[in-house]
Amino acid sequence: MEYGRNKKVQSTILWTLFYSLQIQDCFTVSNLQQNVTAVKAQSPIPSSPSSYYFLVEGDALENGFFHAVVHVGKELKEFYHDIDTGSDLIWITCSPNNIKFLKPFGIYRTPHDPYTTSNNLVSCEDDAVCGLVGKPVNPQCSQQNQQCDYQVEYADHCSTLGVLVKDVFLCGYHQEFDDSFSSPFTDGVLGLGTGKTSILSRLSDRGLVKKVMALCLSEINPGYLVLGDSKSNLPETIWMPFSNDHINGTTYNYFSPTLYQDVLSLVKELAEKTAAPVEDSYLPVCWRPFASSQDFLYSFSSLNLSFTGKNNVYFELSPTDYLIVSVKELAEKTAAPVEDSYLPVCWRPFASSQDFL
Repeated sequence: MEYGRNKKVQSTILWTLFYSLQIQDCFTVSNLQQNVTAVKAQSPIPSSPSSYYFLVEGDALENGFFHAVVHVGKELKEFYHDIDTGSDLIWITCSPNNIKFLKPFGIYRTPHDPYTTSNNLVSCEDDAVCGLVGKPVNPQCSQQNQQCDYQVEYADHCSTLGVLVKDVFLCGYHQEFDDSFSSPFTDGVLGLGTGKTSILSRLSDRGLVKKVMALCLSEINPGYLVLGDSKSNLPETIWMPFSNDHINGTTYNYFSPTLYQDVLSLVKELAEKTAAPVEDSYLPVCWRPFASSQDFLYSFSSLNLSFTGKNNVYFELSPTDYLIVSVKELAEKTAAPVEDSYLPVCWRPFASSQDFL
């Protein structure tokens, strides 16, 4: 089975997330700091009686990546999870015990030390659980009491192979990457797809939360991911229905190389009127001088993008949507002489498949 995720994914023992074993109730405003699922509440943002939330951290410009901060296990150890709407399973790299390895045990470098899992293996006879996952070529299921192996192939040709365990997570023991990709910046994957094995589907099927989620990102403070109904429905929040037509699991939607170059050429034409190209260590396409972090707003126009088709999608990008002040130069400006304190403004590579693939 192939999923739509285009980030790097590892072979793993699955994080079972059959939370009927762990969930007693959902978070409410009054017990927001109480842990009832081995997933810890992070900060006092508005919450409803049936929602779970996680902090979201990362830097789209530095490494093109965001992750959810998840606390797992009885000791609530912190791990970083890749947010993936194109796959369903949730797992974490760990050191498993007492299993039969179909491939050698191996750990890739992760932000945190591997988690040590318990020995609560899901057996082949548990068809309600084991029957939901894809199987490897030679699964260890000749006898009903044997471990439940699984295997998933992702759209980037990376794969995940492992064993289901009944714990507060799934455990990864063998990691593989395509040679054309670098290793991820996380300890595991938080699968938020529409399949039956995703955490959102499991919680929703048991009547614990509504099948909705919200992802709010911030360039200054940590953002957050909300599973279930939330009172944080701000007016600027854009809600979309769950649909396999547009949820493909990729971190970004990309322009084709030709379209990307056309848009970049247009921006360069705008820049020629008031600024000159300059090399910058932060991003590859930059211009200066600009006297303040807002000065470039008067030199660039909004981009009006129109995508023809059955829906004829049209939207507008303001200069702050496709340009950014160099972070490095902004930090150094306070120590620079007045005559040298001009800021370079850089093209934000939001749409280039060449930059993020």
